Formats: sequence, C-alpha cells, structure tokens
Amino acid sequence: MHSIGVLKLLHSALTANGTRQELLADAYFDGRLDALGVYVEDSAPATAAAATAAAATAAAATAAAATAAADDYIPSSSPSSVPREDGLSFPYASFVSRYMSPNLPVLLSGLTSSWPAAETWVTPDAEPDLAHLGRAFRDTRAPVHFTALPPGAASVFGAPPARPLARESTVGEFADWWEEHLSARGEAPPGAPRELRYLKDWSFGPSLPAAEVYSCPRFFREDWLNDLQASYRFVYLGPAGTCTRLHADVLRSFSWSSNLAGRKRWYLIPPTHTHLLYDRFGQALAPHLHADLEGGEGQLGTFPGLALAREVAVEVIQEAGETLFVPSGWHHTVENLKDTLSVNHNWLNGYNMRGSWGKLSEEVEALRALSLREEKVEQEGEPAADAWVKDESEEAARRQQEQTVATTEGDFVLLYDVIAHQLGLERGLRPDELDTIEDVLGSMVESVGRGDLFGVKEKGEGGWWRGEELMEVVRRRRMLV
Repeated sequence: MHSIGVLKLLHSALTANGTRQELLADAYFDGRLDALGVYVEDSAPATAAAATAAAATAAAATAAAATAAADDYIPSSSPSSVPREDGLSFPYASFVSRYMSPNLPVLLSGLTSSWPAAETWVTPDAEPDLAHLGRAFRDTRAPVHFTALPPGAASVFGAPPARPLARESTVGEFADWWEEHLSARGEAPPGAPRELRYLKDWSFGPSLPAAEVYSCPRFFREDWLNDLQASYRFVYLGPAGTCTRLHADVLRSFSWSSNLAGRKRWYLIPPTHTHLLYDRFGQALAPHLHADLEGGEGQLGTFPGLALAREVAVEVIQEAGETLFVPSGWHHTVENLKDTLSVNHNWLNGYNMRGSWGKLSEEVEALRALSLREEKVEQEGEPAADAWVKDESEEAARRQQEQTVATTEGDFVLLYDVIAHQLGLERGLRPDELDTIEDVLGSMVESVGRGDLFGVKEKGEGGWWRGEELMEVVRRRRMLV
C-alpha cells in the first residue's frame, strides 16, 4: 500500500492529468511503476541505449502480464517479414489457417486486376487519374486531411509533424489542389511553407457505388461488420509524403488495403508489444515509431519503449496491385512513398470478435471504475490533494471523459448490433462461430447485469436491448447444428 501511495503522489505531481485511483493497481502491477521510476531518476536519458535499457526493464516487468492477457488468437511471436501469396491461386482455407486464424499479416497479389477502377481510375502510366475523378465526382463530398508543413519541415519518420486537420471538402476541390500541387512540386523555393492534403475515409455509398469500383476479394467476404451497415469501406487518395499516424483499427477489426496505384510503406507492431508504444505512464500513444528521437535527447524518456518497438516492427512495402491483410490489434503507421490510390475495409467475423470484445470490455470496465470513483467522491468528498484532475484541467478532462463514454457506448452498441444481425440471418452458423457469439454475448449480458452504464435497456421505444433473448436464440441454433 505504501508503494501505491507513493505512485499516486508521483503521478499527481508529474502528470497534467493527475491521478485516477482506480487505475493505480494496474499501473503498479503491469510495469509502469518501473517506467515511472526511470523518469523520476532521470527524465532525459542521455543516450538511445539508456532509453532502450529503461524500456527493457519495463518490458520485462510487463511480459508475463501481457502474455497472460493476450487473446487466444494473438500469436506469441511475430514474423520478421510479411509473406507474399498469389491471390488468384491461393486457397481460401490456407488463408484462414495460415493468416486469419493465427492473426498474422500477408500480402496478396493479383486481386485488383479485374476491378473496374483498375482501368477507369488509373492512367496508362499507372498513376491515380485525378482528372477523371475530378470530373466524375466533382461535387461529391469527402473528408480531406490537411497537414501544414512549416518552412523546411517534412514528414518525420513517416508521420506528419502535427496531427492533420480533417475537413469536409469535395473530390473536385481536392482534384484541383492536386493539379496545383503537382505543377508546383519541386519548384517551391527552399524554406517555403507547404501543405499536404490526403483524401481519407471516402465512404462507399449512393454517391460512390462500390460495384462500379471494385469487388470484395473472396478472402474477405465473411464480413459481419459491413453485412450490417456497409459503412466501413473507404477510398484513400494521397500524394507522396502523406501519412497515417500510429494507430490500431476500430474495435480490433481486421482490415485489408488494396493499392490501385502507388506504393506504401507500413510498419506493423504485433499486439504482444503494444505496451512499448505508450508513454512512461501508459496513457499517451506515440504518434509514430520515432517520436522519442524527433525532439532530441530530451524526448528519449517520454516513450521509453519505442527503441524496442522498432526492433520488433515489421516493415512492409506494398506495391500497386497488392493487397495487405492487417490482422486484429496490430498497431501500424502508413506512408505513401508515391502518389497512391487504395481501397480499404475494416471487418469483423467469428475469428476476431473475441478480440473485439476483449478490448471493448477493458474500456467498459475502466469507465465503470471511474463511475464508482465519482460516486464515492460525491458521497464522501475527498481532500483537494487527492482529486484525480487539477482545477485548471477539470473542464478539459470532463470533455475528454464525455467523448470516451460516447465512443465506448457507440462501440458497445455496434458490436451488439453485429451479433444480433448475424443471429437474425437465415444462413447457418458454424459451431465455432456459435461458440464465439455465445461467449461474447454472454459476457456482454453479464456486463449489463452488473450495471447498465449506457442505459441500453431504456433506449428506444420499449428498449432495444435483447441480450438474454438472443442468448436463447444461440442455444436453439446450437441444437440445430
């Protein structure tokens, strides 16, 4: 208890977020206390070797816990390189057994050759055809990410120097900017400020019919997420130098990305090494794998695990015509090495749904603990020194908390709806799929029973939560298998 108290005081004094007491035990047992000790002793290790040694200390302390907490589908080791397979001849059963079930990445060739967009969206020189796209989708709205580069700045180690600003634009406006960007490329005087734009998450729908662009490859058609609402299918279009910062995909979904034109560089980090990607307090995710180096030696202690993360990261160079399968829970960064056009999906099925709920349940329990903490404070009060947020950051913390609750609630509802939709379909479910649904749904029912954080039983006319009823559907389905 004394160590916990010391950790609480140090955490309050050294972080802007103060102390969340419900997370202190986790921080004590998963190795972050060691990382905090490194910071207290020397907040700026003098060398990369020192940072590596500090990360090794924290990693050793977390290894057993991380291995025990890893989901069954997450492998204990990772590939040193990503294999390539001929997507036209590779059997689906082999894809499942070698890659999807063990949750490992693979590059598949040849899957885009018959797509309509392979001709209509790409020039004879194998470049994205912005002239065609600008004409065909002139007024179609799409999100565009703007990155302002200060004089002399560039993307740092495959990531923009600041978080891009997302704005609604039109494909026509983006195509016009692209033409100006191409004409000015290489002609800007040294030291002149620049701006990069990246059209991302352009969703397929009525204004962008998927059938006119591509057909979903056979490896990825067992897609429970897009079966429900088809809203996780996107086009990405960006010039060389545009990037996507370090992240893992929503709900620990699988994803696949097919390059119609261009070249991408990916860095993939296995789920067993996720803890290396966070700051010394285990709270802030690094923007990219070299964030400990971009600010000089003073930044080495901020992300003490990144030196080791770079050693286990898997680099992938994805060419035009290749499709990358990104497994569940693998954090990754992406950089366009050439002007690049791609089609991307996020997707769930019976092979990764346990992992989706595993991640979501952690977030739900963290919110439950916070809710209990706030109730205790309201009922009993607490000394100002023990408040989990400082006065000046209370409003920002409140907004962050509201956003976290909304996101977690949305993910909870989405996963429930995915399950309900699959149980409502006439197609038969395999025994292993029923096992997964029963496990996940049963855990969700238990979670709601211990406290309905999101009021799911009261939402909608008469309430839409039917967790217990759906469990009976699972049992009846099992009798028919």
